[in-house]
Amino acid sequence: MENQENNNIILSPIDPLGVRLFINAHDDEIQSFNIACSFCAQHGYSGWRENTHGLYLLRGKSRKDVCLMMALLEVPEFPKELGRILERVQYYNEHGEQLFSAEKARGELYPDFMLRNVAADCGQICDTADGWFISGRGQSHVWVSDQVGKRVLMIHF
Repeated sequence: MENQENNNIILSPIDPLGVRLFINAHDDEIQSFNIACSFCAQHGYSGWRENTHGLYLLRGKSRKDVCLMMALLEVPEFPKELGRILERVQYYNEHGEQLFSAEKARGELYPDFMLRNVAADCGQICDTADGWFISGRGQSHVWVSDQVGKRVLMIHF
């Protein structure tokens, strides 16, 4: 298993539909594989699709298997400057329900709450990357692109 630099992220030895699957080192590989297969099938992702280079399923210490944000890598190598984004995805997957409970008064749905927060974090992280990256939010996802507009990462449920 190949290690990533941050937060004990490893490349799983099994991949769903030819997509490299990155998970937390302590996570259950079979369960992660099944969750990732479901996600890929739902969204039509496969390793044979031109811009599908990896899937980050980062649950931290959480064992939940639904309502998880995933980060889809759309370039061959993950840019080191964006490592904090993966930390935030993991944090929200691990603690999102508690954060959502504390702010329920806003009337948002859980996915909207999570995407709003990760979009704000992505904006701040991209701002500190010396203008190399930009980010934004679509209705059901958050995207990160390089300065010429090539999408690097897409985060969604």
